[in-house]
Amino acid sequence: MSTFTILSELISVREQSLKEIASLVPLSDVKEIPTFKEPLALYHKWLQMPGEVPHFDNVKASSFSATLLPNMYILDVVPEEDPENDTGDVDLRFRLFGTANRENYGKEATGARLSQSAANGSDAGVADGFAIARQAYHTRNATFMVCNFYKDTEVVRTASFVVLPLCDDGGAIVRLFGCAAWT
Repeated sequence: MSTFTILSELISVREQSLKEIASLVPLSDVKEIPTFKEPLALYHKWLQMPGEVPHFDNVKASSFSATLLPNMYILDVVPEEDPENDTGDVDLRFRLFGTANRENYGKEATGARLSQSAANGSDAGVADGFAIARQAYHTRNATFMVCNFYKDTEVVRTASFVVLPLCDDGGAIVRLFGCAAWT
């Protein structure tokens, strides 16, 4: 069974008023967790792209399956020195927030900055996810995370993510991309 969610049967995490806990998952563990199947496949595709860190031009919609695209996202790096960035570190802005992500979260995030989502989040889970995405930027390596969405003490939904850095012509990390597998 695929971990991708059928959108018409979905009640979003916002509609359910779920809280979130985000956790970093080591690659060695990811290989053993079934919900990371699609994120791990995207990671392997990223590894096959040219360059120590692939160039952002290597990410084209035509390179990915139609079932993966709704679960993908692209983040632009907002440098620390950018006047709209008041985080004291890089910020990240959604260039693309796939339709399955939008339906699962219950809101459109294209154009939104992660720092704003973290500041407006109902719990520390969003801020933890932001920190994990920043880790991919700073280390120039793939990071994997799982977000558990819960009500009271029961986990109701889970999303397994991969965050992959992309560079520009000068080798600077200017974008991150990845996908989520929702269960």
